[in-house]
Amino acid sequence: MKTYLLDTINRIKRFSEKLDIRTALCNTPWIVFNDTGDKELFIFNSDGNVLITINGLGVKRTWQWVAANQSLIIDQDDSIIMLHPEYISSSIIALKRDGTNEYAFLIDENNQDTISPKTISELKTYFFEIEQKAIALEEETRKKAIALEEESKRKAIALEEEYKKKLEKERYDAEMRNKVDQLGYTSNGWLFPLIFFVVLIITSNIIINTILLPTNNEEYIPLIILPFIVIFFAYVFIWGYIIPKRRAKEYINKHPGDPIIPYIKEKYGI
Repeated sequence: MKTYLLDTINRIKRFSEKLDIRTALCNTPWIVFNDTGDKELFIFNSDGNVLITINGLGVKRTWQWVAANQSLIIDQDDSIIMLHPEYISSSIIALKRDGTNEYAFLIDENNQDTISPKTISELKTYFFEIEQKAIALEEETRKKAIALEEESKRKAIALEEEYKKKLEKERYDAEMRNKVDQLGYTSNGWLFPLIFFVVLIITSNIIINTILLPTNNEEYIPLIILPFIVIFFAYVFIWGYIIPKRRAKEYINKHPGDPIIPYIKEKYGI
């Protein structure tokens, strides 16, 4: 397993996919990159064995994952090699040899149609393209996030302005309606019907108690009360509706530009 100096890995490792290294390694045929032209194949099994072949000939060794320092240990004859995964994707894994700045590269044999570098220069180009695509995607994501944040702020400001306008309109409407009430078209209009109602009650009682009841003419009581009731409701209608509406029309004619006019029309149905 040859290792190479490649400073691009330090820049792109932040773009590494969030894959479990043990799951990624197992049951996938991994070709170890080299610039000699030999096909060096590693097949990691979940039982801790690894098959290592070069151009079809090889040996059976063992491997293990050490969680304590996040390292991959592979037996090599009478020695071992300790590697740390720096970049992981579904197609390629960059493994840094412990204590050095050198990397070994495992390429998924099933993805050789999309990645099959023959030289270190081609491998650098491949990682450079990954870096550029990742940076472009990161920048696009950042711009989208900024755009979403700005759009959210604009909507929040628009909602706040709309709410302020709504409150202002409600305040203005209440003020205008209060001014309509202060014009006093109806306040005094109900005073006379009230007085008339009191007079009606008193007069009815006098007639009933002094004339009808002493003469045993109780059957005429409804005939006495009914006209008063009709007159009372007519009086109420005139003073409570006809006269205020007429006064409102007069006010509108005298003050055509007054902003209170729409509210007068609303109240009196003009």
